[in-house]
Amino acid sequence: MHNETSSAPVKQARSRGSLAGGIAHEFNNLLQAIRGYTNYALEGLQAGSQRYRDLEQVIRAADRAAALTRELLGFSRRQVLERVSVDPHQLITE
Repeated sequence: MHNETSSAPVKQARSRGSLAGGIAHEFNNLLQAIRGYTNYALEGLQAGSQRYRDLEQVIRAADRAAALTRELLGFSRRQVLERVSVDPHQLITE
């Protein structure tokens, strides 16, 4: 009975880690879509235009959110993960 009681906090911690990892994974997928569409929207815009600068802010915010997501994934997996940027347009054309 003692082992069951002492393992309950471990099971709870694993469950929280698993939940955090699942949420972080789904959130990261959304961020990648945001970055991809934002990069696509930047194409053809003049680099100094207001719209271009606004879209650059979206990318910076997505990068900050991705950093937080990596921390959450690291917590859930107890390791540091490396983010890799992918250009969805390039993947489609290949």
